[in-house]
Amino acid sequence: MKRDFLKEQGLSDEQINAVMAQYGQEVNPLQDQIHNLTAERDGYVKQLGERDNQLKDLSAKAKGNEELRATIDELKKSAQEAETNYHNELAKQQKFFAIDKALTGAGALNNKAVSALLDLDKVEMKDGSLTGLDEQLTALQESDSYLFKQEDSQKGIHITPGQPNPEGDGNNAKDAFASALGL
Repeated sequence: MKRDFLKEQGLSDEQINAVMAQYGQEVNPLQDQIHNLTAERDGYVKQLGERDNQLKDLSAKAKGNEELRATIDELKKSAQEAETNYHNELAKQQKFFAIDKALTGAGALNNKAVSALLDLDKVEMKDGSLTGLDEQLTALQESDSYLFKQEDSQKGIHITPGQPNPEGDGNNAKDAFASALGL
């Protein structure tokens, strides 16, 4: 989010600072998680590369030795399983982040609490988008609306001390207090 965009929308500097602070609180934890996953992914890629190099070296040395070839085949199978597990774990993490982002976008006050009420097995990640989540979120927003940010219906009401209450009978606060004391 850019400050210039908010400025063009007519927000004051104080309002822009408040919006940017809230935005930072919601986005920074996600960026930290992405950074951690990227580092973890790089570690897995490095391990897979090292295994591939080891297998190539062993294959070259194993010409004619059947026992060593069997060990190499077993190592290849193990490396392939590790790669499959890596891709499955990466897909699971991508799904988790997409769900977390969708919950934040839906105004969830606590993403963990909301996701605990969802059947995430029915949510699938296809071509970078989630399917099966919108229906569950809509139902949850209706049944447990307290878990989501609510529209503030009190916006725009400003009460100034010493002025008549715009919703009241016209008496100011000082007169009401004096009459309550019997003065």
